[in-house]
Amino acid sequence: PMEGEAKIHTLARDILDAMASKDNFERMVKALPELTSKVQAHVFHLCQTFRGRAVPVLVGELRGELDESLRANIRTVLEQMAEDKAVLDFLRHAMDRDNQRPEFYRDFLLVLGGLRDEESYQLANTFLGSEDAIVRKAAFTAVTRIGQKKAERDLVRGLMDPDLDVRRSVVVHLGEINSQSPEFQDVLTR
Repeated sequence: PMEGEAKIHTLARDILDAMASKDNFERMVKALPELTSKVQAHVFHLCQTFRGRAVPVLVGELRGELDESLRANIRTVLEQMAEDKAVLDFLRHAMDRDNQRPEFYRDFLLVLGGLRDEESYQLANTFLGSEDAIVRKAAFTAVTRIGQKKAERDLVRGLMDPDLDVRRSVVVHLGEINSQSPEFQDVLTR
């Protein structure tokens, strides 16, 4: 019986490898908006299995226009794969390109926020001064998730952000880390 199971396993793996060829992968990912959530889940599972092929395609999709639900699913899959150094390096390289949409930077920062290293913290920190409010909001989320208490000083500065939505987010993050800063306490008592 084990020999038969091994043959079936090998055959299934061969089929998955064929499905995950670069062209097929791109077609599957590009079709995600038209697929049911159950089929999307299977495609995302394949993405995790074939990370090397999946990451460039998923990052490419984040550069385009997608509905927020699909963007969130792609971010989740990338965050789960970001523990792999090669995946993280690819994501960082993708950030170096000019003329990215603010949504792409936001998505990248939210994926980066799932990591817990100094390099990720410093990279997220560089986006706190972005021109785009959605990017700043995501950067504050990322530094909070990465640095916790270490992020307090940056978050306190965020209380002065010109965008109300960003300031609200900063207040929530300061609450999450149980900030005792006088500036935060002042906001709470107003």
